[in-house]
Parts: sequence; C-alpha cells; structure tokens
Amino acid sequence: MLDNQYAHLHHASPHVERSLLVFGLPESRITSLMEQIERAFSLPSVGDPARAEAAFAVLRDGVFALGGEIVDAPAEDTK
Repeated sequence: MLDNQYAHLHHASPHVERSLLVFGLPESRITSLMEQIERAFSLPSVGDPARAEAAFAVLRDGVFALGGEIVDAPAEDTK
C-alpha cells in the first residue's frame, strides 16, 4: 500500500549518510566534539547534503586535532 499509494512521498527529500571509525581515542575524549557538532548541525539540518558534508568535515578535523586515526566508508547517497 505504501509503495503504491504514497510512493510520491518516499525519499521526497535527499538523504545522506556518512560514517567513520575512530582509533586511538577513548569515547570520553571526543564527547565534547560530538556535542559541539550536535549543537551546530541539528538533526533536521543534516538532511541537506551540503550541511551533512560540513558536519562530517568538522568531525574529521576535530578527531585529527585530538590525535585520533580515522578509517571511513565511502559516502552513500540514498535518494
């Protein structure tokens, strides 16, 4: 029913997901960084791909500044 009668609403707005693995830092060292990102890029705003990329860049830069190592997966755009 949803796929047929409401298909026009499915994926009506862009959706971007990014992920990374952080090594060499305990979670307690990056908590304040994650809180900073949450305040600057609230969940409704990260639906915008440009804002999501900006938030991800801040996260990456912050992890590197704290001395962490990053392994990330390729961006997945699931329009």
